[in-house]
Amino acid sequence: MVAAGETAWSAVNRTAQTVAALRRLEVLLHGEQALIVDPTLEHLLEQDRFDDAQLAGIRLPAHCGAALPALAAWLAEAAEDPDARRLRQHVDRLAIRTARIDALLDEMLPTVEQCVILGAGLDTRAWRLASTAGVRMFEVDFAQVLDFKAARLAKLPLVCDARRAVVGDVTTSDLGARLAAAGFERGRPTVWLVEGVIVYLTDAQIAGLNDNLASLSAPGSRVIATFMGEGVSGMFSAGMISRFDDAPALLARYGWRARQEHYADIAREYGRDYPDDYTVYLVHTEPRA
Repeated sequence: MVAAGETAWSAVNRTAQTVAALRRLEVLLHGEQALIVDPTLEHLLEQDRFDDAQLAGIRLPAHCGAALPALAAWLAEAAEDPDARRLRQHVDRLAIRTARIDALLDEMLPTVEQCVILGAGLDTRAWRLASTAGVRMFEVDFAQVLDFKAARLAKLPLVCDARRAVVGDVTTSDLGARLAAAGFERGRPTVWLVEGVIVYLTDAQIAGLNDNLASLSAPGSRVIATFMGEGVSGMFSAGMISRFDDAPALLARYGWRARQEHYADIAREYGRDYPDDYTVYLVHTEPRA
């Protein structure tokens, strides 16, 4: 996840800003038909800009500058351009992932009082998702990204019951203590969201994360997570190092029963086209016994 010359924080910030920009492009490209409704994005992305020469590893055309509306117009017009096609696939990937996770949370959150987002980045569900009402939302990440988000969204009302920013590493054994200090109740069922995180972790870190989920989850808890399989292509960055084509088998070692969905199947449900050979998955569990 960390490129040459970057700190861990700058790499997280780059990834978080990229995800926010891709979500914004979905709205700009599709308008009322967008799979994402997120009024926070214009606050996160100052002046509707993405100030980098590349987005998701794709060099942006110079004539667009940093303006996301200009980039969206290029994507709409340059249908045959290989870079435009690749970037639109990234936009679709984030859109279908976000929409499906929102739907899963709408199903799961009414049965719990707390939700933990691990590696929260610029996730804004605490501000925009109606099903978080009555739920305490815990967001775990680097202090800088949590502070950046809180400052940018300070004037917007929360939808959730309460938001708690928890600074920490999601893979280390002190996660439980850090969550408890923020008001997390270990004896209550929890929905855990691990979106766009596992792909960047080593085997040892993945084991640490799964140990945390298992030890901190009361009966009735559930997990939503994303995984990448072996059939990925150069569309994805070198920092994405972990591969699982059978994520339910991995989670079963820690006491979970899970269902795995291919992004291409999710895309078809939403009327989008996503390559079947890009083996990217969304996994969600049954309530923990």
